[in-house]
This record gives sequence, structure tokens and C-alpha cells, in this order.
Amino acid sequence: MTKGDADGVLLNSEAEAEGVRKLLESQATGYAQLVSSCGGDTRMASIQLPDYLGKITEAPGPGGPRSPQRTRAANLAGLGTLQGRAMQ
Repeated sequence: MTKGDADGVLLNSEAEAEGVRKLLESQATGYAQLVSSCGGDTRMASIQLPDYLGKITEAPGPGGPRSPQRTRAANLAGLGTLQGRAMQ
């Protein structure tokens, strides 16, 4: 393997690691918001997690009718609905 090849592999690996880091940070933020929406009750958050993930996967992706900010706001608004249903 030449130095140029090795440098290319290193850059590719660093880019992949950065992508994984951003994904994990995003997931951690989402889980923190879910727990917060459940009043800090991690047990309630774990019960609501399947519904929360369903709402996220149903949201339109890039190029969809809603902007990422509006989609995020809609998902967070859905968390309040989930919390209300759990309290009933």
C-alpha cells in the first residue's frame, strides 16, 4: 500500500467515524428529549420509546413537504401527545 492509498483510507475512516459520532449525538439528544418530555421518568420514556420511534420514521425525509425544523417540531409535539396518552 502506498502512502497515498494509506492517506485515503485514513481520511475515509475519519469521515466515517465523524458520521457515526454525529448520529450517536443526535440519538442521545432525541432520547434526552424523550425522557424530558416524560418528566424525567426513564421508565415512562422506555414505555413510550416504540411510539416515539414510529413517529420519527413516519416523518418525511429530505425533500419532503416539511422542512427539518418543522418535522422536528412536529415530532416533539407528538411527544406531548404520547405523554398525555400514557397518563390516562
